[in-house]
Amino acid sequence: MEGAETDLSVALLDFLSQRLGRLVTYVAPPVELQGGFESRVYSFALDGAPPEFEGPMVLRVLRRLEDPERARREAVIHNTVAEHGFPAPRVLIAVTTSEQLGAPFLIMQKVPGTTMLTQFQGLGRGRSSSELIRLLIRMPQILRAMTSQLAETQVRLHRLPGDLLLRAFEREGLDVGAITFDGRLRVSSTRPHRVSSPIFVRQPRD
Repeated sequence: MEGAETDLSVALLDFLSQRLGRLVTYVAPPVELQGGFESRVYSFALDGAPPEFEGPMVLRVLRRLEDPERARREAVIHNTVAEHGFPAPRVLIAVTTSEQLGAPFLIMQKVPGTTMLTQFQGLGRGRSSSELIRLLIRMPQILRAMTSQLAETQVRLHRLPGDLLLRAFEREGLDVGAITFDGRLRVSSTRPHRVSSPIFVRQPRD
């Protein structure tokens, strides 16, 4: 695995140097993060990169057999909701081919903070027995707070007008059926597959 990570690190740096038209190096090489359910997620940082690539960055490598257009779809979704005030990371590069890293991938700016999974896993770390008992007593309150935070985030996201994404998909020449209920149902009726689109919007009817 270490050799594979080294290969990815070298390949990513070669790709970015070519893509950005300048020699870039790592301030921090790629380190795999927790929380990637359908992709492998890495954090890294560059030296000598343009301003938008400065600071912490994230690389998401999709599954090799994933629909390569998913990279473009996710880039449009992330950037559209970010432009309208939702705290989503901006995608700077979306690659649909597998030649560079062995699978389609996204390069995006890293949003400050930690995932809820990381927060939960670290709750008991380094605590004494008495502190763990107090933590267990407070656990229902902690879980309610996490649930409330997740719900508030989802409500904020779904308050965004759906036609924002529809127009963005149309501008990019992407199939709007990939993010509408009707479109996904049509696909489901023709072949069995697992629905994995992160967002669905209701398409306006005439």
